[in-house]
Amino acid sequence: MVVEVVAVVVVVVVVVVVVVVVVVIVVVVIVVVEVVVIAVEEVVIVVIFIIVVVVEEEEGEEEYYIYITFILSSALRL
Repeated sequence: MVVEVVAVVVVVVVVVVVVVVVVVIVVVVIVVVEVVVIAVEEVVIVVIFIIVVVVEEEEGEEEYYIYITFILSSALRL
């Protein structure tokens, strides 16, 4: 009889501890995700690729030069 009561108490305590740990983990994950989302919203980086094709004619030959320009700009949300 005493062994059964102790077993039930142990099972209840283990279940309560597991539930508390799971709730704490979920709350921590939610907070971390919120912080990351806010940080990403604060700084938005825009990369623009500009491709310029320059055609030069020399002695009847056309030479094509392709210039790729990277423009990196950051927009800060106020």
